Amino acid sequence: MNSFRRSVSLPLLLVVLFVFSSLWSASEGKVAAPQAAERGESHSSRSPGNQSPALFAVEEKGKYGFIDSAGKMVISPKYSSTQPFSEGLAAVTVGRKTGYIDETGTVVIPPKYSWTFRFSEGLSRVSLGKKWGYIDKTGQMIIQPQYSGADDFSDGLAAVQIRGKWGYIDKNGHMVIPAERRRPFPFHEGVAAVMTGDKWGLMDRDGRVIVPPQYDREIAFSAGLAAVRIYGKSGFIDQSGQMVIPPQYDDAAPFSEGLAAIRIDSKWGFIDRTGQVVIPPHFEWALDDDLSLSAIEPRFSEGLAAVEINGKWGFLDKSGLMVIATQYDHAANFSEGLAAVQINGKWGFINKFGQMVIQPQFAAPFYFFGGLARVWVGEKWGYIDLSGKYAWGPVPKKACRLCWLDMIGYL
Repeated sequence: MNSFRRSVSLPLLLVVLFVFSSLWSASEGKVAAPQAAERGESHSSRSPGNQSPALFAVEEKGKYGFIDSAGKMVISPKYSSTQPFSEGLAAVTVGRKTGYIDETGTVVIPPKYSWTFRFSEGLSRVSLGKKWGYIDKTGQMIIQPQYSGADDFSDGLAAVQIRGKWGYIDKNGHMVIPAERRRPFPFHEGVAAVMTGDKWGLMDRDGRVIVPPQYDREIAFSAGLAAVRIYGKSGFIDQSGQMVIPPQYDDAAPFSEGLAAIRIDSKWGFIDRTGQVVIPPHFEWALDDDLSLSAIEPRFSEGLAAVEINGKWGFLDKSGLMVIATQYDHAANFSEGLAAVQINGKWGFINKFGQMVIQPQFAAPFYFFGGLARVWVGEKWGYIDLSGKYAWGPVPKKACRLCWLDMIGYL
């Protein structure tokens, strides 16, 4: 685990753990199959980019449906569980079987599978009994169930498990990289991480190891560069494995919007893609705490980054100018023009001028996505719009359960 993640404050961890534990326990294990539990995922793959931001899962009397961003019920609650929309379809469960609906609520693929996941690159992994295969959006079985484990397609390849080892197939079901590895990691930008012991390297789409395992952290590319750690220092490599920014930092985060956070001693700053220091290290932390259960990483979002100085949080721009003064107990990065900030234990939302547009009142906020954000108030939760008006709820928090998945696209 990266050291900058270990520095997250206790209150923030408690928020994240509260959300995660309550949601997972309520899901009754129906979020993911055991075969997928150990799959590796790069941080860059963990985003809601291919799911629909127009529909949001809700529950009424133990059944799930979907509302739009105005709070209108567009798919009535009638399913035992749901997953987020991805590439126009969402998995829904009726009884013990799962199928897919489109955004009008029409059943496109009848419920008949034991397990399903999101569509990725036009295919979805499904299980019939104990074996996994892949279907297309019409429900046609493109790759017959034959694997004991399977992962999503990314960069045209998917990891599959045979007799306890993982290899990679193409969309025709051809095994292009033999099943020889203990753990699978998805391809991204033409490469995938490999692991030997506790060391990380890279392989290409032919299965050829292009960077021998030697680094002390998972290699995840963002915009062609990946932070690596070796002999206690962090630098950046390109996709050929060449070290383009030498290991010289005590920690480093992935690039975002052209800049990457780096730490020297206890202070953080930002560098550009050439390694030039753009913002000298002078703050304690640069935290992307979007409270969405995705990886917590220092980064810029919508041109600003949340930073901590002397125990208070504010926002700086890419020139290093503090455009919103440090004054908050905690802060999350901007999403859709608003950022969650905490004052005296309550969360509200500010705009990029630092104006409080939604007053602090929430116990735990998610970031805005598709015009709505999920919020908790006491024992209740709901969706609010960009003005702070409830589009749904608030309702008792027990009615959230699996609906949290509409904010997360990586399962």
